[in-house]
Amino acid sequence: MSTTSAPAADMGRRALLSAVPALLAWPAVAASEAADALERARAPDPILAAIETHRAEQEALSMALAACGQAQGSLVSPARAAEVLAEADAAWTREAEAYAALVLLRPRTVEGLHALIRHHASNAAHLEPEGCGALALRDLAAALPPVPAAPARRRFGLPRLATILGETLCVVLVLGGGAALTGFLRLF
Repeated sequence: MSTTSAPAADMGRRALLSAVPALLAWPAVAASEAADALERARAPDPILAAIETHRAEQEALSMALAACGQAQGSLVSPARAAEVLAEADAAWTREAEAYAALVLLRPRTVEGLHALIRHHASNAAHLEPEGCGALALRDLAAALPPVPAAPARRRFGLPRLATILGETLCVVLVLGGGAALTGFLRLF
C-alpha cells in the first residue's frame, strides 16, 4: 500500500515532466559544442596559410636582394639604384610583417605543428647552418613522423546522436520501455 497521496504523486510527475526539456536540451547543447569543436578541428589550420605567405615573401625578398646585388655590380643610373633599393626595402618590410603574423599564430592541428617546425628548421638552417638551434631544429624536423591521415567522416555526427538520444529519452519518459525501443528502431 502506498503512503504517498495522489496530489504528492502528481507533483512528482509534474516535476519530472518539467525537467524533460532541460534533460533533452543538455545532450543537444553538449553535442552542438562538440560539433563546433570538431568543425574547428577539421578546418584548415591557419598557420599553414601563414607559412606559405611567409615563404612567398622570403622568395620575393631574395629576388629583391639579388636585384640589388646586380645593380651594385653594374653601371646603373642613380634613379634606378634608388628604385632597386626601395623595392628591396619594401620586400624586407613585407617579409618581416609576414614573419610577425606567423609567430603570433599557434598551430591547431598536428599537421600545422609539423609544418611550423619544418619551416623554422629550414629558416634556421639557411640563416645559421652550423648553429646549435639550427642543428636542433633540423634533427627535430627529421625525427617527426608523417602526419596521420584525417579520420573518415562518420555516418552519424554528434548532433544526430544527440537528437536520437533525446527522442529516445522522451519516448521512454512518456510511453515506457517497449515503445522506446520501437521508436528508437524507427529512427534508423
